[in-house]
Amino acid sequence: MNINTRRFFIAALAVILGCGILFSQVKLDVKTKFKQKSELKGVKWGVIYFLKKSGYQVVEVGEHFAVWLVDFQEKRKEPDQYTAKLAVKITPPSLFRQKKAIASEVVEVKYRFQPKMLNVDDTGFLEFFKEKYKNMARKEIVRAFHVGRMTAREIKLMLLVLKHRKTKKI
Repeated sequence: MNINTRRFFIAALAVILGCGILFSQVKLDVKTKFKQKSELKGVKWGVIYFLKKSGYQVVEVGEHFAVWLVDFQEKRKEPDQYTAKLAVKITPPSLFRQKKAIASEVVEVKYRFQPKMLNVDDTGFLEFFKEKYKNMARKEIVRAFHVGRMTAREIKLMLLVLKHRKTKKI
């Protein structure tokens, strides 16, 4: 094997390994601040459900990124219409403290809650929640579904932008 062939194989192997690392499954840790932990527990589990459903690994330790759900607010617009708003910040891995965000967005979700109707069109979600919180209020489940789904969608978009930035540097 001559030197040019060897260089070609080494370069090809480096590109393949580099792409494998870049495109491997992303591990995330979804976090909330202590002050809003109880208020956001349903939304957090909704986000986790939809991220897992999309193929992301959600872990407690060994994550690539920490996803912080912060500054949650909810307002009632009409008798059955709510607007929820929260900030999503993607940071380097951290145990307890929020590090400087490498990406952030504010997510605003409008949803309806009708006490007689559980407007959640995903039976897997309901099964997931039945396991997590047996005594959770219906309104909390509906909030977790709608806010969790839209927040997870925004997180996926943010991660795609981060991945695109990394691939541009190579």
